[in-house]
Amino acid sequence: AIYLRAANSDDVFAVRIEKDGNDFKTAIAQLTAGTAPSDIAVYGERDGARLLVVSESDQQVHIFDTSGLAEGGDGSDVVASGVVHIDLERTADSVLIYESEESEPSEELAVGNLQQHALLYRQGGETVTFLDLSDAETAGERNLQTVRVGDPIESLEPLEDPNLVLILQESSRIRVLDLRERKIITTVNVEGSLYDAVFIADLPRLWIAPPDQFFAGCVNLTSGDTEEVLLDHRLADFVVAPEPELAVAIHEVAVDEEEGTADSIAITVLDALDPDPDEAVTFDAFLD
Repeated sequence: AIYLRAANSDDVFAVRIEKDGNDFKTAIAQLTAGTAPSDIAVYGERDGARLLVVSESDQQVHIFDTSGLAEGGDGSDVVASGVVHIDLERTADSVLIYESEESEPSEELAVGNLQQHALLYRQGGETVTFLDLSDAETAGERNLQTVRVGDPIESLEPLEDPNLVLILQESSRIRVLDLRERKIITTVNVEGSLYDAVFIADLPRLWIAPPDQFFAGCVNLTSGDTEEVLLDHRLADFVVAPEPELAVAIHEVAVDEEEGTADSIAITVLDALDPDPDEAVTFDAFLD
């Protein structure tokens, strides 16, 4: 099924599309999920599939047993077999489903040898909440654990290491959260605005590239080490490519018009993981 939230609605819509001879037929379920659901996620597989709905207004999460979706009497609608409501210790508006290895995984909700969990958080909030999903429908609030992360959360991004997530905060501070240990393992204070941050999940680095400056900063998200790279020209733009692992600084270079030369750009190429300025290569190009 496909699950959709709708603006100004308290419901989540489940759309099921099935082949019917040479055509297709659809069935739609309207699942009541508290007040103004703010995020949704599916976890589990096949008969163990569940839909988790985050309701910021209610300070709750709602778990629907999607394996029980069945056609209504007229064959046009589907209905859910049941829903469980869990009260949260802190308000959340977003959810991240992740997996961890467990010694005795649940047969119903485990994927391979991995156990699934939900990380719940709110933009502007100062905590994250862990919800163990294996028996959440029976254990309820007992499966919750709330951890403080310090400053208000601006955004949260998974890293290449599946056990780590990056938290960008409104205080121009970044933190790395260990999902297995459920604690902050790295905290870095960043000079400048995190709105200038360039980040790709495939690389354990975060770059700070403020426009019109002669430098770019690199943060090692595993160790917390920082490095500043001085550039020959002011920054106009900055991009990072995971394959090959390159960071590219783009500069607009002013040229004296009295000499009859055109404006030009310069491109500085750096190693995205080990940005040694001595190894950087700069290319000049003219604009028509």
